[in-house]
Amino acid sequence: MAATSPDQQLLAISSHESILIYNIRTKELQQKLDGCGYFAFRPTVDNKTESIQNDVALAEVAAKPAYLLVSGVAGGLPQGDSCRGGLTIWELDQHGRLIDEEEPIDADTLASQAIDAIVPQLKAEYEWSKDFIDNCGLHTDIVSALSKAAVAHRLRHNTVLEDASLENFGSIHFSNDGRHLLYHDEHSVVVYHVDAGNAVYRLTGHTDRIVWSGYSPNSEKIATISWDGTMRMFSASTDELSWVADMGGQCWSGAFSPDSKYIVWLSEWCRCFEWHPDGQQIAMCAEKTAYVWRPFDRPGGSIVQTYTIEKRNLTTSMAEVNEVSWMDEGRLLYLGASEGTKLVYDTEMNTKEIFTRRSDGNDQGAWVVEGFHGVFRKEDGESFYLSVDGDGKVRYWARFVTPSLPETEKEEKEQLMIKGPGWEEEDEVKKEPYVETGRYVQVTNISKGADREDWAEKGVDLWMA
Repeated sequence: MAATSPDQQLLAISSHESILIYNIRTKELQQKLDGCGYFAFRPTVDNKTESIQNDVALAEVAAKPAYLLVSGVAGGLPQGDSCRGGLTIWELDQHGRLIDEEEPIDADTLASQAIDAIVPQLKAEYEWSKDFIDNCGLHTDIVSALSKAAVAHRLRHNTVLEDASLENFGSIHFSNDGRHLLYHDEHSVVVYHVDAGNAVYRLTGHTDRIVWSGYSPNSEKIATISWDGTMRMFSASTDELSWVADMGGQCWSGAFSPDSKYIVWLSEWCRCFEWHPDGQQIAMCAEKTAYVWRPFDRPGGSIVQTYTIEKRNLTTSMAEVNEVSWMDEGRLLYLGASEGTKLVYDTEMNTKEIFTRRSDGNDQGAWVVEGFHGVFRKEDGESFYLSVDGDGKVRYWARFVTPSLPETEKEEKEQLMIKGPGWEEEDEVKKEPYVETGRYVQVTNISKGADREDWAEKGVDLWMA
């Protein structure tokens, strides 16, 4: 996966072996971390330096990390999936480098020196031949052992959370102020105070894997969603359970509305969606189609935009829409296909930018989780996107900028629905009742005092939080 820091200065990319930290503007590698798997940057924490009255206090604030990142722990193996389980917390300075870093060991050279030291005894006392020593894998095994030990040594000053993991599917791992972290431990979610370094609460009750958890934007609520088909709503200030709802089938993801009043959650194959900043529409995807849904327009809501990918526009017929997100304060809508194609739609100007790369015939791993980011702006005013692609490269894409519409034209345009039968075509059609994704989305708007057992409809449900 890939992610940018809250201030859009750093790009982090994870693999099975490490996490690489780059400066987005200079494109320079700043740091290689012994992390892997899913990770998250901590939101910016306001240290309020303007109120500091003495040099000692100012020095203490300056010594605090500029960035904090939580990730899986790498096992130190030179090849393959080396995540060993657990999470660790990385503290980075303003350049994206570790605050406390030690010189790496040369495991290959040390392994050769160790073998050279014992070869005479192995030959004289145990009749080991040089060919056997060279071909038995002894050198490789010693390198692996040293690499694992070196990772453990480098992590000795890090905070390591055992039996902890982060889930994807849009989970919100940190509270809005960055002081609390949510991590998963089997069928429970732990609320961890980052600054104090201790677990505050353990949220329990699910009977299967928890695949999504998140804080509300106002940090007052925590929701958890599990494969057991239920969503549980907790108070963030205590571990008190507010209510439970059952969808009746396997569930995958959820999201609070920007005002924290509503929560929408997903089941079946609809696993990615995002609220628009205005809190009035939701972008979502399922299989080969992406939708923009306005849940408050009428009972059941209405679909105002639909995008469907076609075989002729993609490098593989198996491709699906895997990601949707809003960019540039909601003006742009991003869609990402599993084979690597990326589309950015300007909702004001009805224009599209399509980003593709030539396929070598092997599309396995073409899609990178959260691999497309923007909009970034240069000092000269130009703007760009960047993509982290499955071929191991980071690409910078110049943005095609169109002028904004006057407010009167925006209002007229909002009366139309743009339904795209493919990545390359669009037809204007009348707004229609919400019908296409009925198996994914249903709306229930009931007060907290109602019987919540009857709320769930199979698909995506919108509830009062």
